Amino acid sequence: MGYSVAGRRLNESPPEAFLRRDWVALLLICLLAVAIRASVMTLLPSILHPDEVEWLEQTNRLVNHQGLTPFWDFQLGARSWLWPGLLAVFMGLGELFGSPPSAGLAGVAVLLCIISLAPVICGFLWGRNIAGFPGAVITGLLNAVWFELVYFYAHPLSESFAGASLVTGLYLAYPGRGVPSERRMFIGAAMMGLAGVVRPQILPAVAVAIIAIGGIRKPAHYLALLGGLAVAIVLSGLLDWITWGWPFHATIMYVYYQSKVSSAAGLNPFYSYFGWEWVSWGLFGVVIVLSALYGALRLPVLLVVAATIFVIHSVVPHKEYRYISPALPLIVALAGVGSTMAADWLADRLGRPQVRRALMVAVPLIWTIASLTLAASPNRIWFWVRSRGSILAMRAVDADNKACGVGVYPGDMWWRADGYVNLRPGIPLYDAGDAATPIAPDAYDYVLSFQQRSKELGSPVDLPVDFASLGYQQVQCWTDPYDRAMLMERTCLWRRPGTCDSASAKPLTPDPGEAFEELTR
Repeated sequence: MGYSVAGRRLNESPPEAFLRRDWVALLLICLLAVAIRASVMTLLPSILHPDEVEWLEQTNRLVNHQGLTPFWDFQLGARSWLWPGLLAVFMGLGELFGSPPSAGLAGVAVLLCIISLAPVICGFLWGRNIAGFPGAVITGLLNAVWFELVYFYAHPLSESFAGASLVTGLYLAYPGRGVPSERRMFIGAAMMGLAGVVRPQILPAVAVAIIAIGGIRKPAHYLALLGGLAVAIVLSGLLDWITWGWPFHATIMYVYYQSKVSSAAGLNPFYSYFGWEWVSWGLFGVVIVLSALYGALRLPVLLVVAATIFVIHSVVPHKEYRYISPALPLIVALAGVGSTMAADWLADRLGRPQVRRALMVAVPLIWTIASLTLAASPNRIWFWVRSRGSILAMRAVDADNKACGVGVYPGDMWWRADGYVNLRPGIPLYDAGDAATPIAPDAYDYVLSFQQRSKELGSPVDLPVDFASLGYQQVQCWTDPYDRAMLMERTCLWRRPGTCDSASAKPLTPDPGEAFEELTR
């Protein structure tokens, strides 16, 4: 495609100057992307993974001085304060215009929307550089509407931030047309280094990108690229020194404890990520893969980096779907460019202008319909409702002006609760125990109970305690699938009248437990 007359016609956009149509198209696509993500965050509250609650809890600690402290992540210093620090800036800005928690979370949502535009803008620019205005619109729009990117970028995960940094750095250093300046390469490498700082697991992919972009016998390129990478790494070490007392403390501790506890979190076969994507994409995955491979003829580095992320994570025994999310914007960008090139090739062979116009309308329409269909498929319904009960329950407590405390039952399920982030300051969380008689039931006027899923029973496991006999009334329950197995979990909110006597209560504290202590000895 890149060598045909059609290819030259597609690449009709000026190399540097944006035309008015480019600005208008990019603005409209960005507004659409923000509208979709903001709607998902507002109308479909969910918790993709407990890690996002842990990040928000540290953010809340910085801004509102209350929050749970995960045992090894932030008690032992195995996480950098970079991501929660950035979240705290926007949470604090939000609370300048209103009261917590709603105003602070609105500020966080603004940050997530801004970050989510990185794949959209970079996809638009890659598409424009390779396939002109049609490629810009199709690739930018695909990044805006693709359901997996909406899903991941609507949650405050470090993987999302790392993915945005990676795609931005790659575009700056590897725009797909022309040779970027050393200054751009320096900044691009620094952004890629930032991605590696936030997610050390993708550092091998960053190294591959640096080598591929630097080329052979181009010392000036390597000087700029390695300089930018070094700046990001050195600054991360300085941040750890300031926050944890030692340079690179978080990275060293993270690698150490990951090697200790990763296998205990569950083992998965090496092909898991490919299997999960097959479940996500279905037969349409054939279209995605072929389009991405065709796009890789013009943007091979994107494919190499994405493949490296898949391979490196596949050799690690413990796997989670979110781990490979930084590769998805690269695959989607390649698919957008490749499908535009394929449509133009077909139109060129048919030789009819009206066919070309029809194809350039049909391609983004097909991608959009596919995204909506896959997002609503049975295999992905759990995406949009996972753990929503925890969020909605805490919002209900926050709406009660007389609320004085919340007990989490059982207490060792603290990681499933939404924490303090959806509560106004001054409402404490307590450990309600795990036996038939909760600990100090008079210490809190609300209880959040969790009934875990059971494959054997085909329904949530019954609780050993009857909260009604203790004076609690059931406010509401939420029964939703927690994962792709579609096993149901039941989350209930209970309330009793009266005040709280917290003298004998046990504060909710993340407990590492004997298993973790045994693993780390």
